[in-house]
Amino acid sequence: MGDHRLTIQVPAGWTDTSTTVASNGTLLLQLTASASYRDAPTTVQVHSLLVSVTGSSSREQARQSAAQYLRNPKPPAIGPILDCTIAGQPAAFFILVSGPKTEIDFYLLHANFVYLVRVDGTGGIDPKAVADIKSMLGSLAFGL
Repeated sequence: MGDHRLTIQVPAGWTDTSTTVASNGTLLLQLTASASYRDAPTTVQVHSLLVSVTGSSSREQARQSAAQYLRNPKPPAIGPILDCTIAGQPAAFFILVSGPKTEIDFYLLHANFVYLVRVDGTGGIDPKAVADIKSMLGSLAFGL
């Protein structure tokens, strides 16, 4: 994925749809699940947020992002921030629901840069897609 030297294993049935979305310059990759999965379309986006942070954490980045959502006039329902591990490094995520849209935002710091992995589904996220997404997150690796 570009100069960020990330690798990810993509399960069968997922399509690279990166070129079909307008990007603000942070999108490294967008994958779309098979239309045979429920809650279509389900997408996974990997972003480099192009910001270097020192003395922060994935949890803090997730907290700041969740706070931004809550400033909206009609804020989405946001779950608690939970810790996890991605690419062998501490990460944090939260789930938000706004109307029919379900979104999971994962935050990861690597070499003081912030990365976002965003999962979107309409009406939820199919359990088959969840299994695939766990596999993708487990395969995510940073190069040298």
